[in-house]
Formats: sequence, C-alpha cells, structure tokens
Amino acid sequence: VEPYDYSIEAEDEYFQSLIVMETNLKKYTDDLLSSNQELTRDILLDYLKRQLAFDGYHYYGTSLGSYLGYQAQLPLVLAEYRFDDLNDVNDYFGYLRTAYDTFANIIAFEKEKIALDMGLTNYIIDKVIEQCNNFITVEENYLIPVFNDKIDAMPKVSVSKKKELKAEHEKLINEEFVQAYNYLRNQLNLMRNTATHNGALANFPMGQKYYQILFQEATGSDMTIPEVKKYLQDKIKSLILSSNIGYDSLYKTNLMTTKELDDLIPYFINEMEDNFPKLNVEVNYEIKDIHQTMQENSSPAMYFISPIDENVDEVIY
Repeated sequence: VEPYDYSIEAEDEYFQSLIVMETNLKKYTDDLLSSNQELTRDILLDYLKRQLAFDGYHYYGTSLGSYLGYQAQLPLVLAEYRFDDLNDVNDYFGYLRTAYDTFANIIAFEKEKIALDMGLTNYIIDKVIEQCNNFITVEENYLIPVFNDKIDAMPKVSVSKKKELKAEHEKLINEEFVQAYNYLRNQLNLMRNTATHNGALANFPMGQKYYQILFQEATGSDMTIPEVKKYLQDKIKSLILSSNIGYDSLYKTNLMTTKELDDLIPYFINEMEDNFPKLNVEVNYEIKDIHQTMQENSSPAMYFISPIDENVDEVIY
C-alpha cells in the first residue's frame, strides 16, 4: 500500500498506461472473439475512451468534497474492508499508515490549484473541516469496535494474535490515522479565503468542456449538453402530451410513505422483472446506519459493490 500520488507526472503515466491498454485491446478483432468477448472488449474500450477524455484537465478535479470526498469515504471503505486472511489485515493497516502522506499529496495538489486561481472555495473547505472535526473529536473512533468484531470472526487466528492486532490497530487509529485528519484540517484552515471564484466550472477556461466530459462519463452517453437539453425537453413534452395529466401529477409517487425501509429492496427486485432479466441468484444484503459521527457529513445513502469474483453480501448504508 502506497500513498496516492496527485502529481501531473503520475497522471501522465496513468494516461499512457491506458493508451497501451487501448492499443492492445483493439488487436482483438471480432473474428477472434465470441459475442460475449466482443461485448467485454467494447465495454472496456468505452471505459478507456471516457477516462482518456480527462487528459489535459489535471487541475479541474479534486479529491476533497463535503460528502463524496476521499476523506469522507475513506473511513466507510475501511469499515467495510473484508479480512479473509492476515494479508488483508496488513493491507488495511497500510491504508491507515499512508493516510497522512496521501493527505499531504492532496494538499500539495490543492496548493498548485490556488496558484492558478482554481483552488477550493471556503464553502467546500469549511464542510471538509467540519467532517474532519466530527471524525477527530469522538471519544472512541467507530473503526475500533468494527475492526475488533471482524478480527474476532477470523477462525484461523489465535487468541493472542487477535489481542496483538487489536492493540496495534487502536494505536494506529488514535495516533497515525487521527493525526492525518488533524493535518488535513489544519492545512485546509490555512487555505481559506484563497479562492476568488465561486467554485462553478464556468469560471475556468475549459470548464464547460470538462463538465461535458463528466456528464458523458457518468451517463455513458455521447450526447453534448445542448443535445441532452433538447432530448429531455422533447421527452417531457411527449410524456405530457401522451398522458391526460399534468407534469406534476405524472411524477408523483407515494412509494416511500407506504413502505418501510426493509420492504423496499424486495419490492424493487420483484417490480424490476418487467424491465430487466430475472436474477438467477439470491442477493444477500445488509442495511446499516451511517455512524452518528459521520451522519452530518455523508451522503444520506450509499452502497458498496461486492467483489466481482465473489458473490458476498451487498452493503447499503
């Protein structure tokens, strides 16, 4: 486990690796592949195309955000880190140890953006600081009991080894990991009042193009923003004309008021069979509450996708 590198050199290296991958994938022509393999190749090529579109926009993004930033997601990802063996535990410890250096690299990147007048606004900075404060000031960090439960559930680890791992983990959390969040908070405090813009991408030279790339990556569509606006306007008009009710009534639903939280997933699984292929496996899932220390600074709901090579429980927060 190594700290994330946010330098422009690391990004250039990343894009070069994608180009090599794309070149190699294109060597697999249709006559060499089954229909399923063609689909896999085309999906990968589409993904690579959308990633390569970000080349040249190094300073337009950020890893910090009030709800979806790296610092907000990291504790939740670590809480869900699965331990199959002690190698997984060591990797998990690696993320705790490298958090400080990763945050230092993020801060260095954000300082470069300030020099270009593309830095974070006070609004974002204050939200991230608030999230850091909530994480730092708790009496007991929630990752400690979560880790202890997972260690206790490991069948091939001795009692003495479990005790040793718990002690090491508590020390890493309370010293190195919390210190990383302290560092991030203090550095962000020093960066307040450095932005002269309001954070909108339209302020930046290629902001509109960057927004369009973000949109196309998120939706899988190749439409331009003007094309999307026209498509949606035409779609709404046709829906209203084809129904005898107004636009407001068309989209009203009382689903959430008539079903309890635990009833929603079975409802969706059943109802989606009219529009999607039926699942041939039973999907096990667990619904968890976001920890109280994170509730004010997390998305109201989120999900974790299980590993592609193992059908384990899905997790919804």
